Amino acid sequence: MDWVFIGSTANESFLLNGIDIFKKKWEYTSEIATVIDPIYKVKKYFTVWSVQKDNGEVILFAAGEFSNCIWGIYTKG
Repeated sequence: MDWVFIGSTANESFLLNGIDIFKKKWEYTSEIATVIDPIYKVKKYFTVWSVQKDNGEVILFAAGEFSNCIWGIYTKG
């Protein structure tokens, strides 16, 4: 399953599945996602993280910096 670009942010706030992932503790999964930059169409390697919603649901996503303080967020498609 490929990683799908969901969006980017520069202000340390991003809603994913109804929660702001920047307000949750990111758990390292030791997985690396190969993603495609949505603008330049080049391969990048982003770390896969998980966060837990208040109801216990775990959300997996890949995140990394496209450039200084510009975060890209991906989920499995």
